[in-house]
Amino acid sequence: MQCFINEYLYKESDEETLALKRLEHSIDLTFSKNLQPEPFILLCLASYRPLHTYDWSQSISLPNQFQNVSKTLIHDFFKEKKLSSEMPMLDEIIDEVSSNVRQQYEQNPYPKWTDLKSNYEPLTISELVKKLKLKLTNDVINTVICPDILIAGCGTGKQSINAASNYKNSNVLAIDLSLRSLAYAKRKTQELDINNIEYMQADILDLEKLDKQFNIIECGGVLHHMKDPMAGWQVLMNCLKPGGLMRVALYSELAREHIVEARNETQGLGIGKKNFEIKSFRNMVAKLEKPHHQKIIETSDFYDLSSFQDLVFHTQEHRFTIMQIEEMLSKLGMDFCGFEVKNEILIKFKLENKTGADLYNLEKWNLFEEMNKDTFMTMYSFWCQKI
Repeated sequence: MQCFINEYLYKESDEETLALKRLEHSIDLTFSKNLQPEPFILLCLASYRPLHTYDWSQSISLPNQFQNVSKTLIHDFFKEKKLSSEMPMLDEIIDEVSSNVRQQYEQNPYPKWTDLKSNYEPLTISELVKKLKLKLTNDVINTVICPDILIAGCGTGKQSINAASNYKNSNVLAIDLSLRSLAYAKRKTQELDINNIEYMQADILDLEKLDKQFNIIECGGVLHHMKDPMAGWQVLMNCLKPGGLMRVALYSELAREHIVEARNETQGLGIGKKNFEIKSFRNMVAKLEKPHHQKIIETSDFYDLSSFQDLVFHTQEHRFTIMQIEEMLSKLGMDFCGFEVKNEILIKFKLENKTGADLYNLEKWNLFEEMNKDTFMTMYSFWCQKI
């Protein structure tokens, strides 16, 4: 199960590869005789190869104690394949960069996840604003009872499911480029019996074709993978109701210096984006443990294939500074409402910035980040409001 979830990340020796070929041949022969292989044999193979890729996969009949294995390793794939074929599409994806990004996530949907840790009680928007200490310039958003929410770039569904669960009386539209990611998201949504999410394949650049505006838009870790992040952000702003709130997450230039160094290494070594090349580079990082490698090893993204690809090998990446974000917000006609940061970072910031207004001063945050480069190691995650 763990090997399947991390997408067979472990290094495979030549001896193992030869043994696997013999194992595959043995299983083929067993099924050709209309017999079932021993569970132990199938589980050995499943530790190295996804079982659903074999012609005989749907003929497997494992004992009851392995039903969860059958579901995860075989049946979920075919369920997602069906959901993918039924997924509504806003329009054909024609932008070149969007198509390349889509191809990456069709190959490796991201992130692979099994369980959510969300135990929050659903909140109204006014309760959310109070909890996050957001600074609003227009309080009309606090009066919205049944918010329409857009998740722009939902991936495999963690963000959309969290939104549907955490916003009281909400209706959620979740879009993404990748059909495989959307199918994964919809399967998990159905398993959790969540009924207030609609999924759709769409490019952010095409969203105005919906002819709809939303009270809240969440776009986490998406704009920086577009050819022109500002163009995508402008489309989202046009889809936001006046006074509406937007949650955005963008890569930090300062916090990702070690990632840039690793990306430069892959280009210098001529490493492409095939799975075996990604695994090969990861093994090199694990062995060398240079300072910038150590930072990568310490992240959770190091421990499954799609996350590591997203971290170091993404087909398109932009990074930003806080002052660039301030300029972009000004051009868009949006007000900064506050960062989402860990409590220890907030405490440290407040020690150096004594007034309450400092929390919403991007120049102060810029100076703080320059002195503490790892502050936004994951991403800048912040809220803004349409003026």
